[in-house]
Amino acid sequence: MADTELLSILKRISAKEVLRLVIILAAVSFLAMFHNRGDDVVVEIGNEVPHLITSSVCEHAVEEKYGTYFPKIQKNFKCRDIMKIALEEGPAPKWPPLNFPNEEDFLNITQEGKMPITRIYYFGRKQEKNLGEKNNINYRWTPELIQSLQKGARNGKPMGSYGIDSDQHVMKVLDKFSDVISGKSGFVIGSERPWLEALLLMKGAKHVTTIEYSQIHSTHPNISTITPKEISEQYLKSAQPLFDFGISFNSLEHSGLGRYGESINSCGDLVAMASAWCLTKSQGHFLLNVPQSDDWSSYIEFNGHRKYGRDRLKHMAASWDVVSMEKKDRQKKDSDTDYLWVLKKHTDIINKQ
Repeated sequence: MADTELLSILKRISAKEVLRLVIILAAVSFLAMFHNRGDDVVVEIGNEVPHLITSSVCEHAVEEKYGTYFPKIQKNFKCRDIMKIALEEGPAPKWPPLNFPNEEDFLNITQEGKMPITRIYYFGRKQEKNLGEKNNINYRWTPELIQSLQKGARNGKPMGSYGIDSDQHVMKVLDKFSDVISGKSGFVIGSERPWLEALLLMKGAKHVTTIEYSQIHSTHPNISTITPKEISEQYLKSAQPLFDFGISFNSLEHSGLGRYGESINSCGDLVAMASAWCLTKSQGHFLLNVPQSDDWSSYIEFNGHRKYGRDRLKHMAASWDVVSMEKKDRQKKDSDTDYLWVLKKHTDIINKQ
C-alpha cells in the first residue's frame, strides 16, 4: 500500500479510535507473548495475595482430538513449576471464605463461562474439625485401625463416608484392575479416614502414601503420610520416587475454591491432576472420582465443590489416556460417587523445566 493511501486512511480515523486500536494491539501482543512461552504468570491485583496461574495447566483453548467420552487434549506439563505452586499456596488472607468469587477470578474459575456458578455457600471446616469422632476423623492411623476397616469391608460394613455401595464399587474396580495395584506402590490424594488405604492394602498394594493437608500420623508399616508441601519439596530436590499408581475419591472437586480456608486458585483441581501426572511413573495409572452431573454439564456450587461434565473432565484428563469409565450399580441416586475413571500415563517424557 502506498504511503499516500495509508495517510489518507489515518486522516479518516479519529484520535480516539487510533488509541483504542493501539491498546488492543498491545494487549494481544502481551497475551501472545505468554501464550507462546508457556511460562508461569503471577498476577498481582491491589493488595491481594498474588494469583499464580500455570498457563500450560490452566489453558482452556487447546487443540482437541476425538475421545470416547469427551475430547482428548494434551498439555505441556512443566512438573517443577507445578510442584512450586504447592510451596506458595497458603491460607486465604481473610476468614470466613468468600461467598462469591472476586471479579478478577470469575472468568478463570468459571472456565470462561463453561462452568456457571450456582450458590451453595459453606462456612468451612474450621468448626467441623472440632467435632472429632463425630466427624469420623482420626489423625492416628494404627495397624489395628486398618485391620478393623478391612474386617468391616469383608463383612459388608461401610468403611468411609460414602456408603457401602461406594465401598463395594471401589473394591470391584480394584479387582478388575488388580494388575495395576498388586505388589505396587501408590498414592492417595485427599484422605482423612484411611478407607482407601485399607482397601488398597487388602487388594495387594505393596505400599500406600497418603497426600493430605492435615497432619496425619501413621504407625502402619505399609502406609506413609505426607503433606502437599512436603512432597513438592521432595520432588524439587529429586528425592521423591515416582509411584506406580494413584487414586483420589471425592476430593479434588474442592481444590482452590476456598471452602477449607485456602486461597482461591481458579484451576486448583487441574493443578492437582497435573501434580498426580508428575508423581506417576510412565505407564502408571490413576483412578479418579469426582462428582458428575447427570446431564454431563459442568458447573460450580460455590464455594463447596465443582460438578463435572465433558467441558471440565477433558481438562482433568489432560495428557492421560482414558482406559475405562467404571459406573457403579446404583442402590441410591448419588452422582457424586457414581463414576470411577481409570486413567493411564502414556508417555516417558516428563518436562522438569
